[in-house]
Parts: sequence; structure tokens; C-alpha cells
Amino acid sequence: MPFLSLSSQDTALILGALLGFLLGSVPFGYVLVKLRTGEDVRSFGSGNTGATNVGRVLGRKAGLAVLLADALKGLIAVLLASLIGPAASAGAAFGAVAGHCYSPWLRGRGGKGVATMFGAFAILAPICAVFAAIVLAAVAALTRTMSAGSLAAAVALVVSSWWFAMPTEVTLAALLSSLLVIWRHRGNIQRLRRGEEHRFGERRS
Repeated sequence: MPFLSLSSQDTALILGALLGFLLGSVPFGYVLVKLRTGEDVRSFGSGNTGATNVGRVLGRKAGLAVLLADALKGLIAVLLASLIGPAASAGAAFGAVAGHCYSPWLRGRGGKGVATMFGAFAILAPICAVFAAIVLAAVAALTRTMSAGSLAAAVALVVSSWWFAMPTEVTLAALLSSLLVIWRHRGNIQRLRRGEEHRFGERRS
């Protein structure tokens, strides 16, 4: 039927999103903690599998390793999808973030998607990723909270995609990825509103 037919661009977008989701779903943080301690990283701290929570369990070096691995997931997904076409690359960027946040290997649990988002857009829209990174660093330094910096970066990614007149599919990927990152930070948003979010240099009670 005509309304069920897909254009080549739509097909590329879907293929890219599936590829990105598959690569993004690899739970490096979960695997690393499991191999090192035999424990489930989701049983600690925030319950996420991302770099911040891994750092709480295994230390800063392990957290940094997971940060880089999570960013590489997004980067590689977009690079591979680019062999299909531009639409596939945009689909892969959002797919990688979604896969990281809702990994099927962990029954739909995962991280918050910030590192994977930066990795993906470092290839898809480098100038936007750089702008978002500057905003993250500035807001995190001013507020002394990484969550505030991450939320500001998500917004900055969308604004810069529009400001620099990125292709429609790139701006859409930025919007969807940013909304997902913000949604995954909803607990942090509540703590920020109450003034209870952990700040750099503070000791945890």
C-alpha cells in the first residue's frame, strides 16, 4: 500500500537508528564492574551503568575508561552509518543514545547518554558538539554539579544545531537525543530544585 512505502532516505534513517541502537546498547560499565568485582553496578549509587556510577564503584580511572568507551560507541555508530548515507548517520546518533539509555541486554536499563551523545555528534556535527562541551564545562564549573552541566549541554546541542543551520535530520537527531538525556536526568532535576544535588568537593554523607 502506498502509505506503507518508505523512501530510500526513510530506509537509511531506520537502518542507521537500528545500527546505532545495537552499538549503543553494549553496556561497557556493567561489564567492567562485573569482571572486576562480580557485582552489578546497578546496585550502587544512582543505579546507572554510565561512567559516573562506575567511578563511584571502581575509581576515577575506571570511570574515565567507561566514559571513553561510551563516547566511542556513538562515534563508531555514526562513522559506520555514514557508509549508508547522511540520513543513516543522523539515525545512528539518536539510536546510539537510546541504546545506551535503554540497553536490551540489561532489560531496558542503562546510563544517561551524555558521553554517547557527545561521541556521536563529534562526528555528525562537530561544531555543535564543541559548543555543547564548552557550555557543559562552564555550567558545571559555575554550579559545581555535573548534572547541571550535562542538562545545559543537551539544550546547547539543539540550539547550536538550529543556529548553525544543520540539515533537518541532524537537528531532529539532536532534539530527540537531548530530550532523552534530559528525561534520564529527571531525578537530578528534582534534586537540583531541592538543592540536594551533590557538588564537586563535597563529601557524601
